[in-house]
Amino acid sequence: MPVSLSFLLALLLRILAGRQETVYDPELGHGALTWFFALVSAFLLLHLLAGSVRVWARDRNRTEPVWLLPLRSLLPLLPLVLYGLTLFPGGWLFWVDVSLDPRWQLTREFYALAPYLWFEILSLLGALRLHGTPRPSWLRLRKVFAALPLWAAVWVVQDLLPLHPVTRAMVDELPLIRPLSMLLTALVFLPLAPIWVRWLYTVGPLPHAEYENVLSSISKRLGLRFVRFRTLWEEPEFPGPVLLNGGFSRQVLLPQREMKDYTGTELEVLLVSSLQRILHRLGLRLMLLALLLPLAFLSLFVMGATSQIAAYLQLTVVGAFVFLLIGMLAYFRRRYILEADLAAAEDLGHEVCVESLASLVSSGEDPGPRLFEPGLAERRDFLVEAGRSKGFVRFFGRATRFSELCLLVLVLFAFGMTWSDWQERWDQAVPSYELSLGSIGKAEQSLEAQVAHYRQERRRLQERREQEDGIVIDAVQGWDEDGYSWAEHLRDLISRARLLIHEDGDEGDLPLLRQRALSRARLALLRGQRASRSREKVTGLEGKAERNASFEQAFAWFELARRWGPERSTIEALQLGLISRLFEDARGLRRSQNLLRRLEIPTELDDSVRIVFGS
Repeated sequence: MPVSLSFLLALLLRILAGRQETVYDPELGHGALTWFFALVSAFLLLHLLAGSVRVWARDRNRTEPVWLLPLRSLLPLLPLVLYGLTLFPGGWLFWVDVSLDPRWQLTREFYALAPYLWFEILSLLGALRLHGTPRPSWLRLRKVFAALPLWAAVWVVQDLLPLHPVTRAMVDELPLIRPLSMLLTALVFLPLAPIWVRWLYTVGPLPHAEYENVLSSISKRLGLRFVRFRTLWEEPEFPGPVLLNGGFSRQVLLPQREMKDYTGTELEVLLVSSLQRILHRLGLRLMLLALLLPLAFLSLFVMGATSQIAAYLQLTVVGAFVFLLIGMLAYFRRRYILEADLAAAEDLGHEVCVESLASLVSSGEDPGPRLFEPGLAERRDFLVEAGRSKGFVRFFGRATRFSELCLLVLVLFAFGMTWSDWQERWDQAVPSYELSLGSIGKAEQSLEAQVAHYRQERRRLQERREQEDGIVIDAVQGWDEDGYSWAEHLRDLISRARLLIHEDGDEGDLPLLRQRALSRARLALLRGQRASRSREKVTGLEGKAERNASFEQAFAWFELARRWGPERSTIEALQLGLISRLFEDARGLRRSQNLLRRLEIPTELDDSVRIVFGS
């Protein structure tokens, strides 16, 4: 597997931990550093204990204790386990948000993954102590490094999108835009895969010039062009020729060991099987499955979350689905390799392929079956069975196509089940999106259309209840005519934005609207400050209530200003301080002050900062 499974699970843990960020609790993340250093100490002690016992047994010519064997088998899982403990009980993400610089998504995500990367690096020292060589941990860590450039490219694009008002509003307000932008970034970046693979793994030219002519003649005979051959020097992770299909840069990596030890026929069989994967577009088919399936199931399980508990349960289901997805991808990749072997056998002959694979197995070159690749013995037995019966070959091909068709139907069904939910969420997001663009009139019209739609839908459902004795499930979610709802909150913001527009056509002028919103917020803070000072001795409760009302109005003005500017970290920190003042949270106030010390405060916010923090 080119990417470490441990790294993928670490990303899943980070997503699960991110669900906690919607909860405001000043205690969360308070002891994150203490918790992290305690886990680092425990990690080192476990490796020191296992290594010391092993050295003690070796020096005294004794066998290792029985209890040490399961401990040694669990040591590779320690980075992932300890990273989970750092996130959930330790509140690492909260500490990152309040104690480090949160202005860039790339920096924030790096800080979020830093404990996992640190534990993986420490495992090198543990492997050196336990095995005498860091190679087992280094091979796993190198796969993590292989995924980091793609991971970084995704977050660099996410940092660039907010620089333009339109893309900023789309990413912040419209559903599916952010995951689609991440997906498109990954698709654009994937053709560059051979560049960093060649950097991570030692790749060089073929040892002999005549090899290039032989291999090129094979690729031309198969009808392939733009194929370049390189040598992969002594890498046990690649037991056979490996294909890197990066757009126009198709490369076949041949391990140096195989170039020396294999006969011409054996090498030709393995090479033709690898090149057949290009002809049958097996890599593209597998990549489409790897992209469509997660999108379908994530939309099916996550979109319907109506509470915090439901969100955690659904994300647990998603976590279980990750293992199911890995199993499905392994199933299809193994079948695709066998399908390529069938194509190679038709080109070279079944007997030649079977004899070459049998020779490799008898010489001890078979690495055995793995999760994503069948062993050479399994491939040999498959070709033997295929040579006996043509019906077996037809059944195998039809079974593969039928499995792909079933998965495609499942993906379409998942998107169909969530289509109405996606459409409803999109319609709800349109007014907020237009407000973020400064189109106040369009936002107001869209909101009123949404309100009219929900009222009509509610009347229709009420009529159905009366006709069916009330046995009807209300399909309208998130709407309550008599109480607080998203529409009431958005209507309040639109009304405030309407007050900022003058008759000289200021609609859509985001810098001007942002400046006016910040001015209104400063005036609201001044009113709250005067109310608190003038009445605290006579009627303290009345003064406190008036101060809180003014601060709540300032918070709403700040929310508008935050929508209309790319630099939002300062306003978010100021809002955190304002909430801390309302709830009399001294620790939250100190954290927001620490955040502001690391940020550049615009001149129009100087008075607001002094009022909120009293300095």
